[in-house]
Amino acid sequence: FPSHDKTMCLSLSQRINLSFSLIVFVIVLSGFMFYNRAIDNEAHISAIETSDIKGIEVARDIRLTTSDHWMETNTIYIKLNHSSDDKVAVIEEGRDHLLNAEQQIKALYANYESTITLEKDKILYAELEQKLSIYFGLSQQLQERLTADPQSDISKLFQKQSTAWQSVRATLGDMIKLNEKSYENSIATLHNNITKNIYTAIAAVVISVLIATLCGYYLRRAIMTPIASILGGMHKMGEGILTYRIEKKQNDEFGSIITGFNDMAESLKELVVQTQGSAVHLRSSIVTGK
Repeated sequence: FPSHDKTMCLSLSQRINLSFSLIVFVIVLSGFMFYNRAIDNEAHISAIETSDIKGIEVARDIRLTTSDHWMETNTIYIKLNHSSDDKVAVIEEGRDHLLNAEQQIKALYANYESTITLEKDKILYAELEQKLSIYFGLSQQLQERLTADPQSDISKLFQKQSTAWQSVRATLGDMIKLNEKSYENSIATLHNNITKNIYTAIAAVVISVLIATLCGYYLRRAIMTPIASILGGMHKMGEGILTYRIEKKQNDEFGSIITGFNDMAESLKELVVQTQGSAVHLRSSIVTGK
């Protein structure tokens, strides 16, 4: 807040305007901070909806559909080794199921790309593409071998595909954990912004009250001190002390009033002196005339 000496150079209206300007500045600054945090919150909410939550859902769907694909592969393997069903029919039926599951996985994989916002997520996404390519490649080899010879030994190829499936699940697990961590961080940021907004509101109220109190004090002093001086001068004039003058300490509206009061007092003094002189002169004339 400006020092008393500096405020003495300002007019009363300027001091009032300055006081209100300081309060308005605090309110506008608080509003600006609220607005920025609201924009930040909106961005985090958008990230949660379009990236974190959707990323978790899509990654889980990919993991579930990949498990269905692998379970169908297991079903084919078991039927070929432990069932009396027609092996060619088993292979044809299983191939249709596998193809349908593979198409679903690829569609989900493509859909996941729109949820990527983190560099690590992008790396895992590329890694998943390579692992899915290996997994589907092994699945294709297995189907081709069974189609060519339903009696062929596919145990080694089956084991390789099992390892590839486990690798795909591990990467999907990492992607889900990454999205869950991002979700937790976004929620924490939202809570942090809400807490900051509360503190900002409290600080804005406290600062506004403090500024209003200081402004009220300085304005009261700026108004009441010269009024007291003017009332004191009027009291002195009423007692007949025409030589009394009010000390001018400021150059505002009250300073002008004090100047006018002192000028009036000087004029009144001169008028009284002239009146007294005229009275003396008149008395002398009367006495001389007698």
